Amino acid sequence: MNDQFPFHDQLTPSSPTDTYSKRDIELAWKNEQLKIHLAQALHDLHAMKTAMSALERELEAAHKDGKLDALTGLYNRRYFEDEIEKIHAESERSVGYALIIVDLDHFKEINDTYGHAHGDDVLKKIGKTLKVCRRREDRIVRWGGDEFVIILPRCKSLEQAATIAERMRANIEDSECVLVSGHKIKITASIGVAHAPPLSAEESKKTNLRDRAQAVFEHADLAVYAAKGRASHEYTNYLS
Repeated sequence: MNDQFPFHDQLTPSSPTDTYSKRDIELAWKNEQLKIHLAQALHDLHAMKTAMSALERELEAAHKDGKLDALTGLYNRRYFEDEIEKIHAESERSVGYALIIVDLDHFKEINDTYGHAHGDDVLKKIGKTLKVCRRREDRIVRWGGDEFVIILPRCKSLEQAATIAERMRANIEDSECVLVSGHKIKITASIGVAHAPPLSAEESKKTNLRDRAQAVFEHADLAVYAAKGRASHEYTNYLS
């Protein structure tokens, strides 16, 4: 009986002559599945808390080292330049990584029309919008002016990165920035994506990390210019 029904030992018949019904066995099975799902949920919650704690520590360290943008609270260009090679090396040993570059459309006109203070409000709004769209491990960098760079560690494909980029583009386009004056500003962005697939051990020996990381950035940057040229607000590019 035990071999046929693995939950036999969890059942307690009311008397020695009682038998285990199909319903008894189903309830025992469901109870066991509930325990498994609960354990997995607790494990996922612990992993999320661990990741958030690590991110908080990283943000604190970045703040002390002057690697945060004063306006948006995002990482700044110095952080990117210091960290990208390390992220590149780590991702090379897994599934690769990707870069997304977000360039706001017609931002100069916003500054010229409403003033730089309101332009700063728009940048802060975009920073918050990008945070909503990212994965937990992704880093958002304010590159300078109206340009943002998002680092996607452990990104397995261009398609995965493009899905995140499209979500960012759509959320930016759907959002409105309401100024103190009551004016509503509609914002759009052109986005470039580049993916760096992992290299074999032999390829890694022949590759300069700094040069390849720079190449990934240049591919994403070229994709932004292509997007602006097509006026379609998105363009993806693959780095082989």
